[in-house]
Parts: sequence; structure tokens; C-alpha cells
Amino acid sequence: MMTRSVPDYYAVLHASRGASPREIARAYRALMRRHHPDVAGPEVTGAGAAPTELQLIMQALSVLRDPKRRHAYDREASRAGTSVPTESGPWA
Repeated sequence: MMTRSVPDYYAVLHASRGASPREIARAYRALMRRHHPDVAGPEVTGAGAAPTELQLIMQALSVLRDPKRRHAYDREASRAGTSVPTESGPWA
């Protein structure tokens, strides 16, 4: 069986595994403000890395904001042995 490497979306967004949907959205917006070339300017984001990094940030949000996709992602990460213990959130 071939396993594909999936980035740690929590690390990408600088969020804990127990982060609420609101915390995920805040982390996303903060990163977009920091890295988006229209806001931060090209001197802050660097030359070729910005589009790839922005794409990864947006991909992380699309997975972690959807409860079903987030659950599947967490399950796959734990199966691959890459998950960190989940912090208890207000919904636990």
C-alpha cells in the first residue's frame, strides 16, 4: 500500500489540534494578512515562495474548517502515526 505524504495543516496554520473553528479562521486570516503579496508587499513575502505557501494555507483552511474533512484528516494522520495528542476543546 502506498501512503501519500500530507502536510500538517495544524502546523501550517499555527493552530493546535484542539482549535475551534473560530480559532482556525483567525489563524488563517492572520497568515493571509502576513503573506499575501497585495497586503504585505513583495519584499515581505519573497520572490518565488509566496504562491506555494499561500496555496498551502488555503488548502489547510479548506480541510480544517469542514468538520467531515477535518475528522477524516485527523483519522488519516493518526493512522499514519503523525498525529499529536488532541487537546481538549470546549466541545469535547
